[in-house]
Amino acid sequence: MVRAARAVASEDNPAGVVYGTIVAGALLAAEAPRHETLPETVGAVAISVAMYWVAHTYAHNTGSRVLTDAPLTLRTLARSAVHELKIVAGALVPLVVLLAAWAVGARTPVAVRAAVVSSVAVLVVVEVAAGLQSSRRPTNVVVSVVVSLLLGLGVLVVNALLH
Repeated sequence: MVRAARAVASEDNPAGVVYGTIVAGALLAAEAPRHETLPETVGAVAISVAMYWVAHTYAHNTGSRVLTDAPLTLRTLARSAVHELKIVAGALVPLVVLLAAWAVGARTPVAVRAAVVSSVAVLVVVEVAAGLQSSRRPTNVVVSVVVSLLLGLGVLVVNALLH
């Protein structure tokens, strides 16, 4: 389980992977699958995640420059972009689920719900692994899982409230 979570949440920026998963899940939860086609939904999520990545790249770079008094350079901007690329990686599981559902001919609402559920599943897997890695005490692992389930439940509630 820990290895699976590490594969999902890379060691250099696991927070970015988690954030990307949450962003993709929340975006999908807010989509109106009865009004958009599946290709439109995939495109909207991909563009939105790319915008989050660009925003985080800029914020990371600017924050680093403020703390270090360093000038803006293409090199530091590229370093920030690579660091924040994990946001895109985190959004891949729900996007792949959407694309797989599209490939098998699923209706848009079904595909969107499957992708939202996959984002919740990724959060739970990462949190279980983090709990197991940081503590062998069952109560700590249970608390970790409950926290991830609450966050996932929030995404599902958004989906239920908007649809």
